[in-house]
Amino acid sequence: MLDHVEDAVKSLGAVNTIYRTNGKIGGTNTDVYGFMYPLRQYSDLLDSGEVVVFGTGGASRAVLYALGEAGVRVIYLVSRYPDEIQVESYHSRAEIQPISYDAWTYYAEESSVIVNTTPLGMHPGVDSSPVRDNQVEYLTEKICYDLVYNPGKTFFLKQAEMAGGTPVRGLEMLVRQGSRSWEIWTGKPFPVKEVQQVVEKYLYDQS
Repeated sequence: MLDHVEDAVKSLGAVNTIYRTNGKIGGTNTDVYGFMYPLRQYSDLLDSGEVVVFGTGGASRAVLYALGEAGVRVIYLVSRYPDEIQVESYHSRAEIQPISYDAWTYYAEESSVIVNTTPLGMHPGVDSSPVRDNQVEYLTEKICYDLVYNPGKTFFLKQAEMAGGTPVRGLEMLVRQGSRSWEIWTGKPFPVKEVQQVVEKYLYDQS
């Protein structure tokens, strides 16, 4: 229904921002920008690196696309049903290797980043995580990114801190993808810090 869409949309098959330019209606997806923003400082770890990603839902598609664009060489995609995954449907420049939840620890040592795209740990089920208690040691010295933003510090991120990993909150992606949409619509800078404070107060003071 749109006059044109950006390349990321063609790969993801999803639009989350619609805009008008010169009488034409365009579409983009700001999840890629939002996801990558807090990882910019770790670009050296991503380039030609390996990453573990939990989950194969809609959110993981943006993550796999973004990581491929960032130069990641191999993504280990953790699924309950790895044999059923159609790798070509994810449109990532990275090599995607579907693996099971029982196998991901074998690939963790060579991976610099571990991402949770599943809803595990989301409020109100705050005591769940894709990482089992006996697997926490594999988060040591890893960048551990959880797309879940409520609670602010998920059980997965607590596990990461316990193991000496570096936690990245899902709130960063939430605010940054919203900021990109705002900038597209208005052409004005987004008050990131102010909005993040309001969102934190709204979400975390009530949970």
